[in-house]
Amino acid sequence: MVGTFPTTLTSVDSLDDVTRQTMDGDWVLSIEDIDVGPIVIEGVLNSWGMRITEELARNGSSSPIEVSGATRGRDYTCTVAPVSKLGTTPVSDPCTVSVPLELPSVPTITSTDYEDGKIVLTVSVSDNGGTDISGYEATCTDGTNAFTGTSTSSPITVSGLTNDVAYTCTVTATNSVGTSSVSTATHPITPEEASTGLPIWLLYQATQ
Repeated sequence: MVGTFPTTLTSVDSLDDVTRQTMDGDWVLSIEDIDVGPIVIEGVLNSWGMRITEELARNGSSSPIEVSGATRGRDYTCTVAPVSKLGTTPVSDPCTVSVPLELPSVPTITSTDYEDGKIVLTVSVSDNGGTDISGYEATCTDGTNAFTGTSTSSPITVSGLTNDVAYTCTVTATNSVGTSSVSTATHPITPEEASTGLPIWLLYQATQ
């Protein structure tokens, strides 16, 4: 955008790419005084700011009218107006609607692995509920004893297991709202002791 603020500040290029972006994340506005010459003296920028608004609209022939695409965790000011030959008027008084955050969706265990006395679970969550996942908890059980492991990201490792014993595992995900439902249990996973060194017959051949 270029011009003299606030009278002739206009967009040089189309803002379509910007207006289609999500409001989430960090937005940065850089200001530069480029019109400096013998007559125009460079000024001092005391302060600047940027305001981004999100507008959702929906037409309906009957009540209720459902407006989709709202972002969870935000407050929206809503108005309704009839559409007639006179235009869209009169506009109702505004009301504020808060769209709540939600629990994460049920995690999906995408792959499993094991080490000496450990099981490693890789998981994904299709919907974080509108806020970041703060942690995962995995539980592995042999039917009698249960062992847990936690992590702030995937994968999650559950330690203290007995080698050559089969375990089934589940995972939950947590955000600022709470904890998700438990995932589907894995097929039995049996940790094994990692083999060390080379087989005796291979050592013999290597010395010949």
